Amino acid sequence: MWAAETPRAVWTAVCTIVGDESAPFDEHASLFDMGLDSLGLAELVIQLEETFGEGCITIDDVIANPVVGKIAACLPGGTPAVAPTPATVAVA
Repeated sequence: MWAAETPRAVWTAVCTIVGDESAPFDEHASLFDMGLDSLGLAELVIQLEETFGEGCITIDDVIANPVVGKIAACLPGGTPAVAPTPATVAVA
């Protein structure tokens, strides 16, 4: 899946779970504002695993990043919201 399609896949899954498939796409939407509860979050993880592969995301990832675009960035093919920091190498 292309990086640009990943947020839309998350959006579609959330809209399906909350029963509002006609909602306009919003990459910055909060899952909680959209009406997801704890059971909905678990269902979202299941749906994303069906699309992106088992173990692609955890419920902890979703709770820590409860925004469509941030969840998409956690998924394979997603684009990180913040550029990764280079590893620090200890000099002996």
